[in-house]
Amino acid sequence: MAEIVRLGSSEDRRDHIDRSVQLLAGGNLVGLPTETGYVLAASALLPAAVQKLAALGHPLVLLCRTAEEAADYLPQMSVNGNKLLRRAWPGPLQLVLTPAVASSGLFQSLPEQTRQLIGETSLRVRVSSCEVLTEVARHLPCPLIVSDECCHAPLANGSQLVELCGDHASLVLDNGTARFPDGVTVAELNGEEISVTHVGVIAPDSVKRLTADVFLFVCTGNTCRSPMAEALFRFKLAEKLKCDESELAQHGFYVASAGISAGYGMPASPEAAELLRKRQIDLTLHSSQPLTERLLNQADYIYTLTKGHRRAILAERPEMADKVRVLAADGSDVPDPIGSGIDEYERCQATIESHLDAILAGLPLPPAK
Repeated sequence: MAEIVRLGSSEDRRDHIDRSVQLLAGGNLVGLPTETGYVLAASALLPAAVQKLAALGHPLVLLCRTAEEAADYLPQMSVNGNKLLRRAWPGPLQLVLTPAVASSGLFQSLPEQTRQLIGETSLRVRVSSCEVLTEVARHLPCPLIVSDECCHAPLANGSQLVELCGDHASLVLDNGTARFPDGVTVAELNGEEISVTHVGVIAPDSVKRLTADVFLFVCTGNTCRSPMAEALFRFKLAEKLKCDESELAQHGFYVASAGISAGYGMPASPEAAELLRKRQIDLTLHSSQPLTERLLNQADYIYTLTKGHRRAILAERPEMADKVRVLAADGSDVPDPIGSGIDEYERCQATIESHLDAILAGLPLPPAK
């Protein structure tokens, strides 16, 4: 039977991580924790080890170390697939894809037998957020191939994995009860169509929300211009779709704002709140937030209030040039009204609103329900 190492009572788990890496590199199978249970793992570079894993009769999963690595292995992902990749990984979501998504890219560098074993008819992929598994994987020169957790009830500990797999594993690292005992959620992608085939910790509605188009409006402090742009865009979008603003995510849209130099938790300026109150738009719950890497990575459309804001973003993220646009189609700035009185705020609002109308006019929208 496999040796079980309980990491919670171990004085130095580093030694056990290193030993797991050596065993995997030597062609052995090792039991590892994920955030949703336990899996048996093999090195993707060793077809004989992957064959041993396949002999257990469970589907095999390509477990990439990061979302960025997954993108390199799956360069033909659909738009919705890439949204799930950016927003759900690392995390408890497994994607089932057509082999065509890996017809180029790093997947083709894996041994042919490995590719056939894991992706002949469909390709299962995930990126785990479990620290132990991530620590093991990052010391290997390739992704891991792991057993599919969805073929059985979630395994609560390493002992249950041994009961299921017998002596096939050389070592099992037991990190205690999984963080998400409800198990991994599985979503199958066919082009842009998504169907949840196994419900785990992420509900089907949440999977759908992860594929929403995210609009992000950016100014300096996130208390005047970008909050007005966010609130007005949300209001106008809901009006166009004939739905409540709270239902925008169900229609595939999410709207947010942030500031290049913003802190957390500042309210909207009193003038901005007062102006929008006249339109029955409530800004009292607005709370400022800084523009972060996570927000940039998750957004599909980024509109800055000035050319300077766009330059500041592209100075750090030049690859986002196609995604980051100035709000005004002609590239002109929307001046900051702070400290200039209510008349300047009114001009600012009118300017923002005219630019938003132009954006909405060119936006392909689903039919109103």
